[in-house]
Amino acid sequence: LPNIMENEGHKKNIGIFPGALHSTKQFPVEKLAESIDSIPAEWNCKFIIFGSKAEKGLTEKLNYLTETKIVDICGELDLQQLVTAIANMNVVISNDSGPMHITAALQKPQIAIFGATHPKLGFAPLNKKAVILSADLKCQPCSLHGSKVCPLDHFNCMKQVSSVDILKTLKIILKNSTQ
Repeated sequence: LPNIMENEGHKKNIGIFPGALHSTKQFPVEKLAESIDSIPAEWNCKFIIFGSKAEKGLTEKLNYLTETKIVDICGELDLQQLVTAIANMNVVISNDSGPMHITAALQKPQIAIFGATHPKLGFAPLNKKAVILSADLKCQPCSLHGSKVCPLDHFNCMKQVSSVDILKTLKIILKNSTQ
């Protein structure tokens, strides 16, 4: 396991999973970079970016777009190491994906972002510490498991979730976790 758990003076490890199997389930990486960069330095967060080897391009783009220092360990962990790493996160931000469910199983605080799919389909994280962000549009869900493109060609399900939504939610989670 890479030495990502060294806190380097940071108080909160924030795990970020920008990928998902289908692109309609992926929060735009540009907005994710905005979210990361909008988190005040005084919150003392360390950002660890996770993903599979196939998602390396996505995490490299995120690393390029953000001005904040992030630790990119995309493609470096096996499943057991991934579970251990998630267990050491203070908060996990992810799309509707396998790592979202691992986080839920570990009962870690999490922000789960839903786009083409919808939590009402039965795939919501089973975790009282989960906060779900979803635009809740009439066109949602457009598919059971996601697809490569938005069938209505607008992708509003993800466009209407903002970086401010993530920031506000993260602030509440971090405040509650220190009480």
